[in-house]
Amino acid sequence: MLPSAVGGTITPRPGDSITCTITNTRRAAALLEISKTSSVISDPVNGTTNPKLIPGAVVEYAITVRNVGAGTVDASSIVLLDVMPAQMAFATGTPVTFTNGTTTSGLNTFNAATMVTYSQANGGAAPYTYAPTGTYDANVRGIRIAPTGTMAAATSATAQPSFTIRFRAQVR
Repeated sequence: MLPSAVGGTITPRPGDSITCTITNTRRAAALLEISKTSSVISDPVNGTTNPKLIPGAVVEYAITVRNVGAGTVDASSIVLLDVMPAQMAFATGTPVTFTNGTTTSGLNTFNAATMVTYSQANGGAAPYTYAPTGTYDANVRGIRIAPTGTMAAATSATAQPSFTIRFRAQVR
């Protein structure tokens, strides 16, 4: 005999054949995937032709955030903290940039002056109150990027809102 309500009890009897069907309902929750890549842009020996990761080389970092979940991200709750490797000096002359993905993020217009802050503390920890100086600043130990607005939800496996943050540093 089968139960008439969810959570009921099934009591199998000899010879009964029981089949379970499980139906999943996608939760309307945000699920962020974050990846970071780096590429060598130039070096002092080879320039931009097949550059090597040697002292003086300029490296571009790209952090991509993608919402693969069916829910939006809470307003202004995305905060990226990135620790600058000890052998790198932040490129102050190249701005931190924000680029929307093919499916746009839905976040507010990016403003590096108000949404990017820097730390000189060991390990890139707070406070994020340091003002970088010079062309390459080795005192920058951490970068805090806090875009504002609400990140859109994924509407399918191919329509996943995303954005990429880029910044550069030099090998010391």
